[in-house]
Amino acid sequence: MRIITIDYFSTMEPIIKNLPPTQLVGMRLKMSLSDNKTFLLWNSFMPRRKEIKNSISTDLYSMQVYDASYFDNFSLDAEFTKWAAVAVNDSANIPEGMETYGLKGGDYAVFMHKGGPAEGAKVFDYIFQTWLPASDYVLDQREHFELLGSKYKNNDPESEEEIWIPVKLKKELIDKTKIAVGLFDKLAESYQTRCMDVSLYSDSFNRFCDSIAKQDAALLELACGPGNVTKYLLDKRPDFKILGTDLAPRMLELAKANNPTAVFELMDCKDLGKVSEIYDGIVCAFCLPYLSKEETAKLLQDAYKVLASDGVLFLSTMEDDYEKSGWEKASNGEEVFMHYHKAEFLVAELKYNGFIVIDQQRKITEGRDGAPVTDLLLIARKA
Repeated sequence: MRIITIDYFSTMEPIIKNLPPTQLVGMRLKMSLSDNKTFLLWNSFMPRRKEIKNSISTDLYSMQVYDASYFDNFSLDAEFTKWAAVAVNDSANIPEGMETYGLKGGDYAVFMHKGGPAEGAKVFDYIFQTWLPASDYVLDQREHFELLGSKYKNNDPESEEEIWIPVKLKKELIDKTKIAVGLFDKLAESYQTRCMDVSLYSDSFNRFCDSIAKQDAALLELACGPGNVTKYLLDKRPDFKILGTDLAPRMLELAKANNPTAVFELMDCKDLGKVSEIYDGIVCAFCLPYLSKEETAKLLQDAYKVLASDGVLFLSTMEDDYEKSGWEKASNGEEVFMHYHKAEFLVAELKYNGFIVIDQQRKITEGRDGAPVTDLLLIARKA
């Protein structure tokens, strides 16, 4: 019998791999750890595995599908579904008595384990009780599996297998901007359909336009999205020379199509301080929900430096207590971090950075859940 030592675990550092969606064909049984039917499952599958004609390789998948609460209320009697399967390139011609399963894919912590099944309990105990809590990851609600390759030898102490544990970064370590950009890239067309009409905010946009008397004024728009605000401003003031910026490439493509006379570039609004040009106006429409208090304060400071004397700044955001900021589900079910800001905070920061607030409005809209949302719109002039 192989003895599992502390030294063994100290070298058992996983590799984080991203698995693409994978189609499996095999057999499954419902079981629990107290009523383990793994032997029965594999004893049924192995004599017939060669009936699967479209397999990608000879590697075997020993996969566990757990309910969402399985690890929250762990019990030896808790049931899960176990699969014995192989990966295939298509799900046609499935042998009788077998089924197909779509492995979702995603990020996995992959541990290389050498030894027989007798040591397995200690290995999994190390993964879940020692490595995972100390890592930058948490368990994700996806399939767990062991990949049994050419070095796998059943019940042999020299056997090797890969243990794949589904993980995701702890939320405090997630790049919130990267998540938001990826989401807006995916939902660009949907966002355009839903938000192209900005007439609800026409009073504020008209006031902004009227506040810039200069002809052919140079404007910088941050987080321009599909160019919905750009289009409204150019319809009102065709003389404006607008540079629209965004971090989502698909949004920029739509913005260019919607506003052929404007110029658009890929830029993070948090890089405003690196801009060397001077602008007569800056538009930041609903960008602040994706910026923290500290990032917002820095943006206002940078905006003052980039604006010409007497330049005008437009801000809009969803108003609520900052403490209510957090992860929220988008229309496609994915999560994005939303920051809420209060007028008192923004007005104080504007004044601190040398702005004079010349207009403040609120609009009540309906959120996705039907609850009322307060949209705050501010216009400030560089003193």
